[in-house]
Amino acid sequence: MKRPYVVMKFPANFPGVMHTHTHGYHGMVVTGASKHYVAGESEAEVPLQNPGDYWYQPGGKLHNYSFPTDEPTVLFIQWEGPMDFFPHPQK
Repeated sequence: MKRPYVVMKFPANFPGVMHTHTHGYHGMVVTGASKHYVAGESEAEVPLQNPGDYWYQPGGKLHNYSFPTDEPTVLFIQWEGPMDFFPHPQK
């Protein structure tokens, strides 16, 4: 099966929103910087990810990524199934 992928560009200082996806994905920072964290972690406690940094996000797990720098960020995401996005309300 061919795995779908997407290249996403986010603006500088974009806070993101907690969300889930049905399927897992592999992510990598192409340019800029981001923070990727799951429910129960805070943005402050996770390291800044720079170009070339990779992470895996399991499907169905609540997570966020933010972009706390003064430059836009480009991510490469390869999905394990069809792409979807389910935002979760902030508390």
